[in-house]
Amino acid sequence: MKRDAAILLNKLSDYVKAFANLENLRALSNIDYGNYLKDMLVHTACNYTKLVKYNNLKAQYKRVLAVLPGNIPLVAFQLMPIALIYNICIDFKLSNAEKRLLPAFLSFLASKDPQLSKKFGYFYIDRNKLLNKIREYDFVFLIGSDSLKKVAKDLKKPFRFFGPKFSIGFMNDDGEQILKGIAEDNIYFDTEGCLSLRILFVNAQFKLHKLIAAFKAVSANIPPASNFNADAFIYNVHSLFGSVVGIHTNENSAIIELEHMVNIWPKRTLFVKRIRTKDEVLSFLGNLTGNIQAISGIYNDEEKRFFEQRTGVSFFSEHGRLQYPPASFLFDKGITIENIMEV
Repeated sequence: MKRDAAILLNKLSDYVKAFANLENLRALSNIDYGNYLKDMLVHTACNYTKLVKYNNLKAQYKRVLAVLPGNIPLVAFQLMPIALIYNICIDFKLSNAEKRLLPAFLSFLASKDPQLSKKFGYFYIDRNKLLNKIREYDFVFLIGSDSLKKVAKDLKKPFRFFGPKFSIGFMNDDGEQILKGIAEDNIYFDTEGCLSLRILFVNAQFKLHKLIAAFKAVSANIPPASNFNADAFIYNVHSLFGSVVGIHTNENSAIIELEHMVNIWPKRTLFVKRIRTKDEVLSFLGNLTGNIQAISGIYNDEEKRFFEQRTGVSFFSEHGRLQYPPASFLFDKGITIENIMEV
Protein backbone atom coordinates (compact mmCIF):
# COMPACT_ATOMS: atom_id res chain seq x y z
CA MET A 1 0.00 0.00 0.00
CA LYS A 2 1.35 3.42 -0.92
CA ARG A 3 2.47 5.44 2.05
CA ASP A 4 0.64 8.75 2.44
CA ALA A 5 2.51 11.30 4.53
CA ALA A 6 -0.60 13.49 4.79
CA ILE A 7 -2.51 10.74 6.56
CA LEU A 8 0.38 10.07 8.92
CA LEU A 9 0.78 13.77 9.74
CA ASN A 10 -2.88 13.98 10.71
CA LYS A 11 -2.54 10.86 12.84
CA LEU A 12 0.57 12.16 14.58
CA SER A 13 -1.22 15.44 15.24
CA ASP A 14 -4.03 13.61 17.01
CA TYR A 15 -1.62 11.53 19.10
CA VAL A 16 0.42 14.55 20.24
CA LYS A 17 -2.77 16.38 21.20
CA ALA A 18 -3.97 13.36 23.18
CA PHE A 19 -0.60 13.10 24.93
CA ALA A 20 -0.64 16.82 25.74
CA ASN A 21 -4.02 16.41 27.40
CA LEU A 22 -2.94 13.63 29.75
CA GLU A 23 -3.69 14.62 33.33
CA ASN A 24 -0.20 13.62 34.45
CA LEU A 25 1.69 15.40 31.62
CA ARG A 26 3.67 17.59 33.99
CA ALA A 27 4.91 14.52 35.87
CA LEU A 28 6.24 12.89 32.69
CA SER A 29 9.29 15.12 32.28
CA ASN A 30 12.48 15.65 34.23
CA ILE A 31 11.73 19.35 34.38
CA ASP A 32 8.31 20.67 35.39
CA TYR A 33 7.61 23.43 32.86
CA GLY A 34 4.20 24.32 34.24
CA ASN A 35 0.89 24.34 32.41
CA TYR A 36 2.14 26.13 29.28
CA LEU A 37 3.88 23.00 27.95
CA LYS A 38 0.45 21.53 27.14
CA ASP A 39 -0.56 24.57 25.07
CA MET A 40 2.69 24.54 23.11
CA LEU A 41 2.47 20.82 22.37
CA VAL A 42 -1.07 21.29 21.07
CA HIS A 43 0.08 24.21 18.91
CA THR A 44 2.92 22.10 17.50
CA ALA A 45 0.48 19.27 16.76
CA CYS A 46 -1.87 21.66 14.96
CA ASN A 47 1.04 22.78 12.79
CA TYR A 48 1.45 19.20 11.51
CA THR A 49 -1.87 19.43 9.68
CA LYS A 50 -0.62 22.52 7.82
CA LEU A 51 2.24 20.48 6.32
CA VAL A 52 0.11 17.90 4.50
CA LYS A 53 0.89 19.52 1.12
CA TYR A 54 4.46 18.21 1.49
CA ASN A 55 3.56 14.63 0.64
CA ASN A 56 6.23 11.99 0.08
CA LEU A 57 9.35 14.03 -0.57
CA LYS A 58 12.53 12.11 -1.41
CA ALA A 59 15.68 12.01 0.72
CA GLN A 60 18.96 10.28 -0.04
CA TYR A 61 19.52 9.66 3.69
CA LYS A 62 17.62 7.00 5.60
CA ARG A 63 19.31 6.85 9.02
CA VAL A 64 18.99 10.26 10.62
CA LEU A 65 20.05 11.41 14.08
CA ALA A 66 18.88 14.54 15.91
CA VAL A 67 21.02 15.69 18.84
CA LEU A 68 18.57 17.53 21.09
CA PRO A 69 19.26 20.60 23.24
CA GLY A 70 18.61 20.54 26.96
CA ASN A 71 16.73 23.80 27.28
CA ILE A 72 13.57 23.31 25.19
CA PRO A 73 11.54 20.05 25.15
CA LEU A 74 9.62 20.87 21.94
CA VAL A 75 12.45 20.46 19.43
CA ALA A 76 11.92 16.72 18.92
CA PHE A 77 8.22 17.29 18.25
CA GLN A 78 9.05 20.03 15.74
CA LEU A 79 11.33 17.63 13.84
CA MET A 80 8.95 14.66 13.74
CA PRO A 81 7.07 15.68 10.56
CA ILE A 82 10.33 15.40 8.60
CA ALA A 83 10.40 11.64 9.23
CA LEU A 84 6.89 11.23 7.82
CA ILE A 85 7.25 13.58 4.85
CA TYR A 86 10.58 12.05 3.74
CA ASN A 87 9.79 8.47 4.80
CA ILE A 88 12.88 8.22 6.98
CA CYS A 89 13.54 7.19 10.57
CA ILE A 90 14.83 9.72 13.09
CA ASP A 91 16.62 8.76 16.29
CA PHE A 92 16.82 11.40 19.00
CA LYS A 93 19.82 11.75 21.27
CA LEU A 94 18.33 12.90 24.56
CA SER A 95 19.86 15.74 26.53
CA ASN A 96 21.21 15.32 30.02
CA ALA A 97 18.58 17.75 31.34
CA GLU A 98 15.50 16.12 29.82
CA LYS A 99 15.46 12.33 29.44
CA ARG A 100 11.83 11.51 30.20
CA LEU A 101 9.34 13.54 28.15
CA LEU A 102 10.17 12.19 24.68
CA PRO A 103 10.42 8.54 25.84
CA ALA A 104 7.05 8.99 27.56
CA PHE A 105 5.49 10.23 24.34
CA LEU A 106 7.03 7.50 22.18
CA SER A 107 5.78 4.88 24.64
CA PHE A 108 2.34 6.48 24.42
CA LEU A 109 2.56 6.49 20.61
CA ALA A 110 3.60 2.82 20.51
CA SER A 111 0.53 1.91 22.55
CA LYS A 112 -1.72 3.70 20.06
CA ASP A 113 0.03 3.09 16.73
CA PRO A 114 2.98 0.66 16.87
CA GLN A 115 3.73 1.06 13.15
CA LEU A 116 3.95 4.85 13.29
CA SER A 117 6.10 4.73 16.41
CA LYS A 118 8.78 2.83 14.49
CA LYS A 119 9.64 6.07 12.65
CA PHE A 120 11.26 7.39 15.84
CA GLY A 121 13.81 6.17 18.34
CA TYR A 122 15.80 7.63 21.20
CA PHE A 123 18.85 7.02 23.33
CA TYR A 124 21.05 8.77 25.84
CA ILE A 125 24.83 8.65 25.64
CA ASP A 126 27.64 10.57 27.32
CA ARG A 127 28.95 13.51 25.31
CA ASN A 128 32.44 11.98 25.06
CA LYS A 129 30.98 8.95 23.27
CA LEU A 130 28.75 10.92 20.91
CA LEU A 131 31.29 11.20 18.11
CA ASN A 132 31.45 7.45 17.56
CA LYS A 133 27.67 7.14 17.77
CA ILE A 134 27.14 9.77 15.10
CA ARG A 135 29.22 7.69 12.67
CA GLU A 136 26.38 5.15 12.54
CA TYR A 137 24.08 7.66 10.81
CA ASP A 138 23.79 9.06 7.28
CA PHE A 139 22.68 12.55 8.30
CA VAL A 140 22.69 14.52 11.56
CA PHE A 141 20.68 17.41 12.99
CA LEU A 142 22.61 19.22 15.70
CA ILE A 143 20.74 21.73 17.85
CA GLY A 144 22.70 23.48 20.56
CA SER A 145 26.03 25.13 21.26
CA ASP A 146 28.74 25.91 18.72
CA SER A 147 30.81 23.01 20.06
CA LEU A 148 28.38 20.60 18.38
CA LYS A 149 29.13 22.12 14.98
CA LYS A 150 32.81 21.27 15.40
CA VAL A 151 31.82 17.67 16.18
CA ALA A 152 29.96 17.35 12.90
CA LYS A 153 32.67 19.04 10.84
CA ASP A 154 35.26 16.65 12.22
CA LEU A 155 33.15 13.74 10.96
CA LYS A 156 32.84 15.08 7.41
CA LYS A 157 29.24 13.89 7.44
CA PRO A 158 26.12 15.63 6.01
CA PHE A 159 24.51 17.68 8.77
CA ARG A 160 22.34 20.62 9.67
CA PHE A 161 23.50 22.72 12.59
CA PHE A 162 21.18 25.09 14.42
CA GLY A 163 23.16 27.15 16.90
CA PRO A 164 22.32 29.56 19.72
CA LYS A 165 19.74 32.21 18.87
CA PHE A 166 17.41 34.59 20.67
CA SER A 167 14.45 36.82 19.87
CA ILE A 168 13.85 40.55 20.14
CA GLY A 169 10.78 42.77 20.31
CA PHE A 170 9.65 46.34 19.79
CA MET A 171 7.34 48.23 22.13
CA ASN A 172 4.77 50.34 20.30
CA ASP A 173 1.86 50.14 22.74
CA ASP A 174 1.62 49.79 26.52
CA GLY A 175 -1.83 48.22 26.61
CA GLU A 176 -2.43 45.61 29.29
CA GLN A 177 -2.55 42.64 26.90
CA ILE A 178 0.56 43.81 25.06
CA LEU A 179 2.52 44.06 28.32
CA LYS A 180 1.27 40.65 29.45
CA GLY A 181 2.32 39.13 26.12
CA ILE A 182 5.80 40.65 26.34
CA ALA A 183 6.27 39.23 29.83
CA GLU A 184 5.07 35.76 28.75
CA ASP A 185 7.35 35.76 25.70
CA ASN A 186 10.28 36.37 28.03
CA ILE A 187 9.41 34.12 30.97
CA TYR A 188 8.29 30.92 29.21
CA PHE A 189 11.02 28.25 29.50
CA ASP A 190 12.89 30.66 31.80
CA THR A 191 14.15 32.65 28.78
CA GLU A 192 16.36 29.79 27.58
CA GLY A 193 15.00 29.11 24.11
CA CYS A 194 15.69 30.70 20.74
CA LEU A 195 12.11 32.01 20.71
CA SER A 196 12.47 33.65 24.12
CA LEU A 197 12.21 37.43 24.05
CA ARG A 198 15.59 38.61 25.28
CA ILE A 199 15.77 42.28 24.26
CA LEU A 200 12.90 44.77 24.07
CA PHE A 201 13.55 48.00 22.17
CA VAL A 202 11.53 51.00 23.33
CA ASN A 203 11.43 54.70 22.47
CA ALA A 204 13.47 57.17 24.48
CA GLN A 205 10.46 58.44 26.46
CA PHE A 206 9.02 55.06 27.43
CA LYS A 207 8.10 54.69 31.12
CA LEU A 208 8.96 51.30 32.60
CA HIS A 209 6.51 51.20 35.52
CA LYS A 210 3.66 49.44 33.65
CA LEU A 211 6.04 46.84 32.21
CA ILE A 212 7.53 46.21 35.67
CA ALA A 213 4.03 45.64 37.08
CA ALA A 214 3.15 43.26 34.23
CA PHE A 215 6.32 41.24 34.85
CA LYS A 216 5.53 40.95 38.53
CA ALA A 217 2.05 39.59 37.78
CA VAL A 218 3.11 37.20 35.02
CA SER A 219 6.13 35.84 36.89
CA ALA A 220 3.85 35.06 39.83
CA ASN A 221 1.49 33.12 37.52
CA ILE A 222 4.29 31.36 35.62
CA PRO A 223 6.69 30.04 38.26
CA PRO A 224 10.21 28.99 37.26
CA ALA A 225 10.83 25.54 35.85
CA SER A 226 11.74 22.97 38.48
CA ASN A 227 15.46 23.18 37.59
CA PHE A 228 15.62 26.95 38.16
CA ASN A 229 18.49 27.93 40.45
CA ALA A 230 17.39 30.97 42.45
CA ASP A 231 20.86 31.59 43.87
CA ALA A 232 22.45 31.59 40.41
CA PHE A 233 19.72 33.93 39.16
CA ILE A 234 20.35 36.43 41.96
CA TYR A 235 24.13 36.19 41.53
CA ASN A 236 23.98 36.75 37.77
CA VAL A 237 21.63 39.70 38.07
CA HIS A 238 23.69 41.34 40.80
CA SER A 239 26.89 40.84 38.83
CA LEU A 240 25.54 43.32 36.26
CA PHE A 241 25.32 46.20 38.74
CA GLY A 242 27.61 48.99 37.62
CA SER A 243 27.47 48.05 33.92
CA VAL A 244 23.79 48.75 33.23
CA VAL A 245 21.39 51.70 33.42
CA GLY A 246 19.00 50.13 35.90
CA ILE A 247 17.79 46.83 37.39
CA HIS A 248 14.24 46.05 38.49
CA THR A 249 13.85 42.63 40.13
CA ASN A 250 10.98 40.51 41.36
CA GLU A 251 11.38 37.30 43.31
CA ASN A 252 12.24 35.28 40.20
CA SER A 253 12.41 37.67 37.24
CA ALA A 254 14.13 40.90 36.29
CA ILE A 255 14.01 43.81 33.88
CA ILE A 256 17.42 45.32 33.16
CA GLU A 257 17.83 48.51 31.18
CA LEU A 258 20.96 48.56 29.06
CA GLU A 259 23.11 51.16 27.42
CA HIS A 260 25.54 48.63 25.92
CA MET A 261 25.36 44.88 25.37
CA VAL A 262 26.44 42.69 28.29
CA ASN A 263 27.96 39.20 28.37
CA ILE A 264 25.87 37.74 31.21
CA TRP A 265 22.27 36.89 30.32
CA PRO A 266 20.41 35.67 33.44
CA LYS A 267 17.35 33.47 33.16
CA ARG A 268 13.90 35.09 33.36
CA THR A 269 15.45 38.46 32.56
CA LEU A 270 14.35 40.98 29.94
CA PHE A 271 16.85 43.50 28.64
CA VAL A 272 15.38 46.89 27.68
CA LYS A 273 17.17 49.25 25.30
CA ARG A 274 16.00 52.75 24.39
CA ILE A 275 16.35 53.67 20.70
CA ARG A 276 15.44 56.44 18.27
CA THR A 277 16.10 54.76 14.91
CA LYS A 278 16.23 51.27 13.41
CA ASP A 279 19.93 51.70 12.71
CA GLU A 280 20.54 52.06 16.45
CA VAL A 281 19.14 48.54 16.87
CA LEU A 282 21.75 47.12 14.49
CA SER A 283 24.51 49.10 16.12
CA PHE A 284 23.51 47.85 19.56
CA LEU A 285 23.31 44.20 18.44
CA GLY A 286 26.63 44.33 16.58
CA ASN A 287 27.73 40.89 15.45
CA LEU A 288 24.66 39.30 17.05
CA THR A 289 22.33 40.33 14.22
CA GLY A 290 22.73 36.89 12.65
CA ASN A 291 21.61 35.26 15.89
CA ILE A 292 18.14 36.81 15.82
CA GLN A 293 15.51 34.07 15.62
CA ALA A 294 12.21 35.99 15.67
CA ILE A 295 10.97 39.55 16.14
CA SER A 296 7.76 40.62 17.87
CA GLY A 297 5.91 43.92 17.64
CA ILE A 298 6.72 44.86 14.02
CA TYR A 299 3.72 45.04 11.70
CA ASN A 300 4.89 47.48 9.00
CA ASP A 301 6.03 45.75 5.78
CA GLU A 302 8.82 48.24 5.20
CA GLU A 303 10.23 47.68 8.68
CA LYS A 304 9.95 43.92 8.23
CA ARG A 305 11.98 44.11 5.02
CA PHE A 306 14.58 46.25 6.79
CA PHE A 307 15.22 43.56 9.41
CA GLU A 308 14.83 40.63 7.00
CA GLN A 309 17.69 42.04 4.92
CA ARG A 310 19.97 42.78 7.88
CA THR A 311 19.36 40.05 10.47
CA GLY A 312 18.81 36.32 10.69
CA VAL A 313 15.11 36.69 11.58
CA SER A 314 13.01 33.62 10.69
CA PHE A 315 9.55 35.06 11.34
CA PHE A 316 7.66 38.00 12.82
CA SER A 317 5.18 37.65 15.65
CA GLU A 318 2.60 39.45 17.68
CA HIS A 319 3.49 40.04 21.32
CA GLY A 320 2.63 36.95 23.35
CA ARG A 321 3.02 34.58 20.38
CA LEU A 322 6.78 34.18 19.99
CA GLN A 323 6.68 30.70 21.50
CA TYR A 324 4.01 29.63 18.98
CA PRO A 325 5.87 29.65 15.64
CA PRO A 326 4.26 29.06 12.23
CA ALA A 327 4.26 25.58 10.72
CA SER A 328 7.00 26.66 8.32
CA PHE A 329 9.44 27.38 11.16
CA LEU A 330 12.51 25.11 11.05
CA PHE A 331 15.03 26.82 13.32
CA ASP A 332 16.87 28.97 10.79
CA LYS A 333 16.28 31.58 8.11
CA GLY A 334 15.73 30.08 4.67
CA ILE A 335 15.33 26.50 5.90
CA THR A 336 12.15 24.88 4.60
CA ILE A 337 10.65 21.41 4.50
CA GLU A 338 11.79 21.10 0.88
CA ASN A 339 15.46 21.91 1.52
CA ILE A 340 16.14 20.82 5.09
CA MET A 341 17.63 17.50 3.94
CA GLU A 342 19.82 19.15 1.30
CA VAL A 343 23.36 20.18 2.29
